[in-house]
Amino acid sequence: MTVTFVPVQLASSVGDEDGRLAFVDGRLVAILCRLGAFHGEQAGEWNLETAFGGLPERVNTPFATLDIAERWILDRRSPA
Repeated sequence: MTVTFVPVQLASSVGDEDGRLAFVDGRLVAILCRLGAFHGEQAGEWNLETAFGGLPERVNTPFATLDIAERWILDRRSPA
């Protein structure tokens, strides 16, 4: 399985507009958003906005990098 991140602009009321659509083998499995200055120390980290395909819809903390988000997705993705 491979994860592909596609850049996307999100509509946000707090300025968090830098997003990524996460695809596993061509199927959309998650939408992530890079946190902006409004989020203080977490600014620049990646928040899971929503998940599909058996991934948990919530995580306790944002991902520091997209590499960490990718590992999280692959570790939790149900085999097709």
